[in-house]
Amino acid sequence: MISGLCREADGLIMTPVTCGYCVRPNCPEKRFDVPAIWEAALQMIRGELDRIMWNIHQEEYQSPFANTGNRFDECEEFTVEAYSWNEDHEQSFNFKWRDVEISWYKHLYRGLNANMELSADLASEMLGECLVSLRRYEREKDPLLSEISAEEIMD
Repeated sequence: MISGLCREADGLIMTPVTCGYCVRPNCPEKRFDVPAIWEAALQMIRGELDRIMWNIHQEEYQSPFANTGNRFDECEEFTVEAYSWNEDHEQSFNFKWRDVEISWYKHLYRGLNANMELSADLASEMLGECLVSLRRYEREKDPLLSEISAEEIMD
């Protein structure tokens, strides 16, 4: 861990932080650690997104879970945006689902922080919703799947 300044209700204080955001002057106050179950769920979403994009485009996908500058907001259930190097762009999250906002430094596996306490039950709910929305996206965008029924894909 590194020490840095992070905004608290009583002003700037020194606090152990793991994200790159908190050493910046305009820290978005992601104070909660991200449990391992959430990290695993995000990795599952990343893998599924990579697979789907390969099937659709037949080329390696520049995952927004990595340090690519890419963004995926094609599913209304969630948005994922790579770490931004643009200092003029105020990035409040890298992954957003409902009111949950998760941030990281450069890539998914580094310095995850959230804007709220995250439970295993909520991770399960999030993962289910995101995977269903990704499969719906795949069905709409992949020409090979357009003739297959939704029930066959979901099984």
